[in-house]
Amino acid sequence: MQQMAFKSKILKFLNKKQVMLSVLASLVSGFLFFSLYVENNSTFRQLMPLPSNRSRQPSPRAVISTESFCHPVKNIVYIKTHKTGSTTLATILYRFGYHRNLSFLFTAKQPLGHFRQVPITLKSLPGMYPPIGVRQGDYENYKFNISAGHVIYRNRSILDFLIYEQPIYITIIREPVQQFISHFSFFRFDRRFMKKANISAKGQFAYITEFLNQPLKYAIANRNINYYITDRNPQSFDLGLPLREMDNPIFISDFIARIEADFDLVLITEYLDESLILMKKQFCWNMNDILYFKMNVRHSEPTEIPENLKMKLLQWNNADVYLYKHFNRTLWRKIQSYGPTFYTDLRDFQKRLEELRNECIEGQNRVKSRYYNVLKANSSDLCKDVNKNLSTYFKQIAGRQKVTSKQRNSTVNSENITFH
Repeated sequence: MQQMAFKSKILKFLNKKQVMLSVLASLVSGFLFFSLYVENNSTFRQLMPLPSNRSRQPSPRAVISTESFCHPVKNIVYIKTHKTGSTTLATILYRFGYHRNLSFLFTAKQPLGHFRQVPITLKSLPGMYPPIGVRQGDYENYKFNISAGHVIYRNRSILDFLIYEQPIYITIIREPVQQFISHFSFFRFDRRFMKKANISAKGQFAYITEFLNQPLKYAIANRNINYYITDRNPQSFDLGLPLREMDNPIFISDFIARIEADFDLVLITEYLDESLILMKKQFCWNMNDILYFKMNVRHSEPTEIPENLKMKLLQWNNADVYLYKHFNRTLWRKIQSYGPTFYTDLRDFQKRLEELRNECIEGQNRVKSRYYNVLKANSSDLCKDVNKNLSTYFKQIAGRQKVTSKQRNSTVNSENITFH
């Protein structure tokens, strides 16, 4: 009897052990299958959350779509950076939205509707052009399709609240040395806060060389004049990096990770055509939607930069250097993931651009340091649309939103509106 009882206990123990081993084997097998799936499935990897101080659910359209089964993206947040070719990209978005009766997030408080000096908050609702067909002051129905002006990217919540659901977030950045020289020249740093500087250097780099010899001195002078045109890391500043953290490598690393997580596509100025091909596919747009002539171009920027000046520029704009290197690598990874037709699509696009320029453009007029296209007589509507500048599109879009709003006194207090 004792032997029988002992055998029974042994069998029970072995059965339990067998069940546990079976469960363990299933878990291990499932984990290995999951790992292989993630490793070999690029779509799933793109949907996995990236490290960031602020997590979000990626847009279903964040993954490059198959053009046979997609709908054109109409809800877009474009953070327009300074001196990066951003006006050319903004004009593409304005043209797309204008011809589809989409509503744009503009403020009437600043030129061209930018929020450069006016932060986007609920208190800024009264200064906004209402969406198409919405009464002025009917703030509960203030929902827009596209935000494409200058705004410092610091408060994603308010943008998500004001733009229709699941917007795609994009921006554009440029090689930091050339960008800063253009930025310095465009905003006339020499005239703004270096008038009394004792300039020892000569030539076209005199003022920027003097600035970089004593950057903190001139930076403080600039920051006493304004808070929205930065004197250091201007691209990172536009994307939300605070001035006080520009020497903090850990914060900069977290900042770049947040941009990686928040933005669906970061275009690169030096590879604009390649970037637009990616955008076209991700947005499910057609070739005509991304046609462009370069806008807001200056031809006074230097081409040869002394090495010692270049090194100082790279050191002073350290965060922009890290930002650019990271997203330049990201761009080429996306190109690799695009598929075998990428370079065929790129060649077709560049051929179409060249054909359009030959079809449309007679020559160029120079106004001060800028060049503007002169269209041929009897140009097509497409030529006129592609050549139309940002200011003209803004006036047409803002005018339409203003007219269709049937302005009346505010019926809802913006302070009673809440968002999460």
